[in-house]
Amino acid sequence: MVTLTDSAVSAEALDSVIDSVARRPEFSECFGVRGFDLAANHGWAVYARQSLEEQSRNNRLAEYLLTCAKEAKKLGVVVPREYILYDTVSGEHLERPAMLYLRRQLLPGRKIAGVIFPALDRLSREPIHIGIFEFEAEYVGVRVHYADAPSGSDPMSQMVRMNIASAAKFVKLANKKNNRGGNIGRVIKGLVPAGKPAYGYRYCKRVNPRDGKIVAAWWEINELEAEGNPLYGSEAWVVVQSYHWIGVENQSPYYVAQKLNELGVKPRYTDAWSPSLIVFMIRRRCYTGNHAYNTTQYVVNPERPLKDITGEIKRTIRKPKPEEEHVKFRVPALVSEELWQRANKNLDERAGRRPKRQTVHVLCRHRVFCPKCGRAMSVRQGPKYAHLKYYICPSYFMR
Repeated sequence: MVTLTDSAVSAEALDSVIDSVARRPEFSECFGVRGFDLAANHGWAVYARQSLEEQSRNNRLAEYLLTCAKEAKKLGVVVPREYILYDTVSGEHLERPAMLYLRRQLLPGRKIAGVIFPALDRLSREPIHIGIFEFEAEYVGVRVHYADAPSGSDPMSQMVRMNIASAAKFVKLANKKNNRGGNIGRVIKGLVPAGKPAYGYRYCKRVNPRDGKIVAAWWEINELEAEGNPLYGSEAWVVVQSYHWIGVENQSPYYVAQKLNELGVKPRYTDAWSPSLIVFMIRRRCYTGNHAYNTTQYVVNPERPLKDITGEIKRTIRKPKPEEEHVKFRVPALVSEELWQRANKNLDERAGRRPKRQTVHVLCRHRVFCPKCGRAMSVRQGPKYAHLKYYICPSYFMR
């Protein structure tokens, strides 16, 4: 049985939903069966998936499991409790805990006779990923059954499934485009985009009680004293003090990070401050009162090798968008334009004084991977002996 980690649904909550379906008299002998002989290899698996965003807005886990129970009864098969799998990961890739358990243990070991999906897009929203999974299952003799699509292995059924998957992919892309367009429309109407505000601010809104629509939305400085100054130790105070240290006292980002960590002031999403996090904060224009939406995007690193076509392709490079695509809006200012210029000038001068690190030329760059964390090993060169080149784990699991 797979252990649910990094999931908004606990194992106890999942058991409760499964039991609510399995206790129904019509499904007691075919779904969620406990004590089933797993060594017989004729049990079926059930797989359901929701992204965390879907789950928070409309949790359909109970409906998905009920649909799978109906399909199991229709097929006349038995689904053991141990083989009811659930993920809360995006459908853009197959690199999910329960899916990896299904693909790497149940399928290769021929431990199941088939697998049921409540809907085709619960497997994936990428047609090529669906094709790869079906090929793997067919290769080991495991049947794949969908509740909302033809499950045959004939060319016509395969073509219909590919068309449905392509339509789901278009819906996914349209949702992203509509979300971005909706935020641009909010800015044009004088509101701020929906989402997390910058460090030092908080998102505020006013809702019409009649229809629940947002009539006003804005950013506010997160904590202020009675005199209107940022409260000591608050996010806004950290921003103002960091600009003062770098722009007025001419300190380094390393000094600022060390000072904040000594004061016990933590950032919003990590445990400790780092120089790179300080630089990212100082570079942001929003603290002068002038902010913009739709300014950057994250793209994949073309130099990073593609290990698994069904795995998650991480977008790690931050790329600016053209100026004409920016949508500007006003927020409360925390620092003056002059102080922002002085602080960023200090960063530019320090970056100019820093010597550029020379690239170490080796044959196996991006081709040697850590056996523990799976990431590409980093290349290092001896500080005293230039001919000494070696590899280390980037996560420092295996030095």
